[in-house]
Amino acid sequence: LAGLRLWSDDFSRKLYVDLIELRLTGNLQLLRNPDQEHQYFPLDIPSIPRPIRLIDGGAYVGDTLQSLLDQNLDFEAVAAFEPDPENFRQLCQFSDGHQQQLGQRTLLPCGLGSRTATCAFATGRGGGSFIAQEGDAHVQVVALDDVLPSFNPTFIKLDIEGAEPAALRGAAKMIRGSQPRLAVCVYHEPDHLWLIPQLMRELMPTQALALRYHQFNGFDVVAYAF
Repeated sequence: LAGLRLWSDDFSRKLYVDLIELRLTGNLQLLRNPDQEHQYFPLDIPSIPRPIRLIDGGAYVGDTLQSLLDQNLDFEAVAAFEPDPENFRQLCQFSDGHQQQLGQRTLLPCGLGSRTATCAFATGRGGGSFIAQEGDAHVQVVALDDVLPSFNPTFIKLDIEGAEPAALRGAAKMIRGSQPRLAVCVYHEPDHLWLIPQLMRELMPTQALALRYHQFNGFDVVAYAF
């Protein structure tokens, strides 16, 4: 109920209730029209503030960057984080092929968290690689406040397979100071549907919050602060 009160529009409130009903009943007739084309950039949410200074958490192979470039948008600066080794290799190739459009580029083979540490990591799962207690590798995890204290982002996207709350806590100073647009996935863990928006509200008490879904059956649900 506390999570329900966070949303700024009727669509978000209905979606929130429908997601909970889907979980309780398994009714797959709910949520049949996802916005698959505009994940992280819904058309009914105000456009990204300019200049675009993007932090891309879970950059994968550059798919979010490509989505922005498809809109003929250029960047002043990009900081992209992707801890999976193969994904990072492809991300670097993508970045090298779009040097002029991406502006000042910082690519780091790191995960995001509440503090800077080394963590076990499950690799080789494409976009689903994740921080795990018994992973097959170890990766550097960083807090954004530690590694980019003066970046001043205008947009932060987080799709990091369940580590979103920790990453928000690790970027608390940055978010409070810069008040960037946020696009944060809330579907990886059951309580993220209300826990993450509550964290976003604590960090950005005056910003509007909206909820949108971009795949079927409760996948790719994203909370937006703007």
